[in-house]
Amino acid sequence: MVYCTSGDEECCFWKGIGSENLTGHVIHLNLQNPYDPTTDYEAFERSRLGGIISNSLLELKYLQYIDLSFSHFEGHQIPSFFGHLGNLRYLNLSQAGFVGDIPFQFANLTKLHYLDIRGLLLDISNLEWLSHLSLLEFLDMSVNNLNKASNWLQMLNMLSSLSELHLSACQLDEKYDPIPYVNFTSLTLLDLSLNHFVSSTFGWLHNLTSLVTLDLGYNRIQVPIHIPITLKSLYLGGNNFLDKIPNWLFNITTLETLDLSGNHIQGVLPNAFGCLSQLKHLDLSFNGLEGKLPSSLGTLCNLQHLDLSHNKLGRGLYEVLGNSSASHKKFGVLAYGG
Repeated sequence: MVYCTSGDEECCFWKGIGSENLTGHVIHLNLQNPYDPTTDYEAFERSRLGGIISNSLLELKYLQYIDLSFSHFEGHQIPSFFGHLGNLRYLNLSQAGFVGDIPFQFANLTKLHYLDIRGLLLDISNLEWLSHLSLLEFLDMSVNNLNKASNWLQMLNMLSSLSELHLSACQLDEKYDPIPYVNFTSLTLLDLSLNHFVSSTFGWLHNLTSLVTLDLGYNRIQVPIHIPITLKSLYLGGNNFLDKIPNWLFNITTLETLDLSGNHIQGVLPNAFGCLSQLKHLDLSFNGLEGKLPSSLGTLCNLQHLDLSHNKLGRGLYEVLGNSSASHKKFGVLAYGG
């Protein structure tokens, strides 16, 4: 058994090792790379862990927290014995270089609240193990291949405690197994960006009444979608709403952030924007909008970021927003031309 005692300075003060005060059991293992590759790449590379992880880690029977993110385990699979660390609450393997699939033994991690495996480029063929993690609150599987896991939505639907879900760039499309009802209604953030949901209407989304942030950007969506009216942040940039701004957007009066950039939207801006009185951030750049700006934009008193660049709009922005210096100063970002 590996444990720390109050007199064992060599163990208790190892960097990244945390122990329980009363028992001395090791419960915390944080071996995350401390360097940022964008500011100090050489130090980042020198500090990356690698090699084979020994199963002697199983001696840490009380371990609750493991962070191996930004390590260098290229060519190695995620150790199956991780699934026998039954007390784990937190597991972060993001950007650690592991290959292959997720070991089915992960189904044993029933106390897990946080799981981050983003950026591993894994080929995950089945997510049945996920349905056993009933306490999971945070899950990030972005930048892994889930295209063969047609049961992804069914398995996620069994996680009633899930609050934050990231599935960006997972090669998902509309060919997934349907769900008879929505069970994971605790979701507050959902990221499905950079996938291939071209013709999916997301009928199940409408029942996620706790959802606050939704990112469906860069999916090339072309059809009307079912959006919860509770949203505060909605990212739809990089899709294909080819004709005009969808009318259903103006029913979401709680919106504070709306991104519709790069959607090939044509025509004039509708006056209905006045319905979105809570807007703070509005991005309509890189579309085909033309004509005069609606006077309703000037009524959005909470607006701080407005990007209308790379369109064909006519009427002057400042004419609509008002000529007072106070009106102009409220903007952190104000882009119109281009």
